[in-house]
Amino acid sequence: MPKPTNKLKSPPPIPEQLTFVVNFWPVMPAFGKGSSRISRNIGRKPIYKLEVVQQHFTVDKLNAFTKGCRQDLAKWGWDINDTFNAIQKLRQKDYLSSAWCEDNHGNWAACDGYCIPNHLDTSCDPPCRIDLYIKFAVSLTGKVLLIFSFHPSNT
Repeated sequence: MPKPTNKLKSPPPIPEQLTFVVNFWPVMPAFGKGSSRISRNIGRKPIYKLEVVQQHFTVDKLNAFTKGCRQDLAKWGWDINDTFNAIQKLRQKDYLSSAWCEDNHGNWAACDGYCIPNHLDTSCDPPCRIDLYIKFAVSLTGKVLLIFSFHPSNT
């Protein structure tokens, strides 16, 4: 009879392109309630490679991560499939900035923000054109795309 081992099984490999640092902290000491948007800015270059995000994450690997995001999806009659389709339409030129974003439990994640200008929203009757804003981060495991915000402009 083989002797049992205490070795843990390795998790499945994450694509090499996704082995970037994801900063997800329980507390960000530099920020407090009411911190300015400027103090949360990370930079003007994407943290995550857009083409890798678009290829790696399927609709079942997206998570409307914040209460505000879930409320906006419900308010506009959208679902996670709409979010997935919008992410697939993103182009490099749609990138706005990267910033620290807080979830509903006080955790912080480094997010990339994009805007799809003149996006056709078919949930309107009749369909209308909107500027659509999306902010996301990759989970620590690299397996889930965390959607922090997904909304039209001025909402």
